[in-house]
Amino acid sequence: MAIKLSIEDISEINVITKALSVIIRGGDALFFNGELGAGKTAFIKGLCGHLGIDKRLVTSPTFSILHIYNANEPISIVHADIYRLGEGADITEIGLVEYLEEPSFIVMVEWAEFLDAELISSIPHLDIFIGFHSNALPAFYGRNKHKDKNNKDENCCECGYYNCDDHYEDERRRIILDFKKGGWQDREDVFLHQIKKGGIYYERVDT
Repeated sequence: MAIKLSIEDISEINVITKALSVIIRGGDALFFNGELGAGKTAFIKGLCGHLGIDKRLVTSPTFSILHIYNANEPISIVHADIYRLGEGADITEIGLVEYLEEPSFIVMVEWAEFLDAELISSIPHLDIFIGFHSNALPAFYGRNKHKDKNNKDENCCECGYYNCDDHYEDERRRIILDFKKGGWQDREDVFLHQIKKGGIYYERVDT
């Protein structure tokens, strides 16, 4: 079973990334998936900060595909976003396979669902899913409260309107970490101990 974390405020991600930084070491791979705009890059930025990277240097590699940051020596961090490569992404040309095999690198991949399934199964890794709370809406849904009284969306909220300030920039998130699928089960207890100290609620869920 995986670990599901429910957060009410984006600032709580700092507790989670700090807990992860305690158990991460050179040669690790973290595979990120989730909803568009839910905060994968923000999560990686926070994690890199706890690993000794100036967070101002951590940006989305959407167009460049790869960014490399020098962390606490002798470790470097490879941050990849393979969304533009599409399903069955060929990552050999960008050198990602070599980084995944090198113990002096920590590799973090956004949109890892596009990686080849055989490659995913062959590499020890931590699966991380970041999504909106089931009742939350992304910030880009708009800000004008009840601007159009005829524009109703049953799935918005109790008010029933699509553009509602009550859900503008809703910060609630659900973060699911699967330690067992990628062979990280020996680190799960340490991670849970850290987030308990930070006051983060969690539950075990099937994946």
